[in-house]
Amino acid sequence: MGTALRLAFYNPVKHKSLSRPPMAMIALAHAARKARPGTEVLIVDGQRTPYYNDVLEIARFRPHALVTGTYAYTSILGQDYLGRERQVIEALRKNVRPDLPIIVGGHEASSNPAGVIDALQPQLLFKGEGEVSFGETVRSGFNMPELDSSLVSANIFTTPRGNRSLVIEAAQPFDLDQFPLPTEFVSIFPEGTRWDQAAVNIGRGCIGRCTFCGGAVKPFGEMSPERVVEHLLAWEGLGYSYFELLSQDFVRRPKHAGAILQAINYESRLRGKSYFMFARPDQFARALDVTLRDGTPARDEWEIFLAENQVEIETGAENFNLHMLLPKGFEKYRSRKAALQHPTNLESMLKAASGTPTRVTFDLIFFTPNATLRGIRNNYEALSEYAGKYPNLYVEPHALFREFFPYVGTRAAAIFGDESGKLKPYEDRRVKALLHTLRAHKDYYRCSDELPLTQVLDRILNLIAFFERESKGPTSPPSQDKIDRYIGVVTGGEPVYLP
Repeated sequence: MGTALRLAFYNPVKHKSLSRPPMAMIALAHAARKARPGTEVLIVDGQRTPYYNDVLEIARFRPHALVTGTYAYTSILGQDYLGRERQVIEALRKNVRPDLPIIVGGHEASSNPAGVIDALQPQLLFKGEGEVSFGETVRSGFNMPELDSSLVSANIFTTPRGNRSLVIEAAQPFDLDQFPLPTEFVSIFPEGTRWDQAAVNIGRGCIGRCTFCGGAVKPFGEMSPERVVEHLLAWEGLGYSYFELLSQDFVRRPKHAGAILQAINYESRLRGKSYFMFARPDQFARALDVTLRDGTPARDEWEIFLAENQVEIETGAENFNLHMLLPKGFEKYRSRKAALQHPTNLESMLKAASGTPTRVTFDLIFFTPNATLRGIRNNYEALSEYAGKYPNLYVEPHALFREFFPYVGTRAAAIFGDESGKLKPYEDRRVKALLHTLRAHKDYYRCSDELPLTQVLDRILNLIAFFERESKGPTSPPSQDKIDRYIGVVTGGEPVYLP
């Protein structure tokens, strides 16, 4: 490839409804320039533009290789990232350079390499964190025999369909304290404009082992509290006041989480801001009860942080009915998952946030192939109880109709997926009919600014009661005519049961 490399980095993902810096691409571009001075980089942030604009921008740059990320849960988020990447790659290969090397990494490349290789046919696939392994590959000038085996491993991977790629993996985790400060972003990504939120990659890895997620195998790494504050102050100096503390689980190590909050609370410039984090409910309960290194109760730091800032904590449980997620044959996971699924841990979080500006955004997987109507009702009843007691509980509208997704390469695929990777048929046909009814009338059965969560849950529970009363058994849901008549009545006013 010569001495001066030109690398194009493509970010196809849109993060929820907000834009944030393409952190993964910035980190890889920084690693490439650090490993091989003189490397030219271009980051194309596909979250903002139609794909053909992305193609034109990349083509004008004339890169030696295209680097792109892959992301999980495409059907849940309603975005087909692989499809968009395929469009960009095919257009570049057809119109610019047929042999353009393609390099992929990210969540899906790590958990489902065969699927990604078949879909995108890359020359190189990076598993796990990419900064160390990609930086070493760039340093070598993509000359594989020169790779330092103490830093990376490289092996040919052949998919069942016969497609082949070289899979490269780091032998050690990346030190997040080496992540570039936002003041360095402008030299890496000069085309970047102002985003809706700032982000600090404070931690990687998770101990959750949720059945639907393939990310739990990532190595653990975290940024020091001092470096977290340095990043936040740099963002604040650029005019940002909304910060995402980016981690799969902020409270994975309770004392470390408390130390970060203590460092934030100490800085007057970081008070009165908006923060977003994800935290597991069982770990959060523990995080309140630890004592920090200087003898301060972590609970004190949490109380200050939650009271003085606008905080959103996103959390969730796969299901309050543990047997739905771990059927026979998966007993070894039960003890660990029992704590996560226990609803009292959600209440600990809600109590801590009560009386503060904090919002707790909760997610639950209601619908699985082995779900029963009674189990579904129990989930909604538990959520309704907490919604009535804690007004700071929020549920994303689409999450009320959440269906399990058997993501390839996870235990969920083994439990709930068929041979083609699709969801198995529902054992209780009433549950599937209920899900279809909720989704068909989603404007009536989801919360909004005008309709509180408690009222929405009452509506759903009334619909479940209708299904329970009108059904003749698990395989005989109410007829579509009865459902239509019921919906016609309830959407015209208060729910009324039909004879």
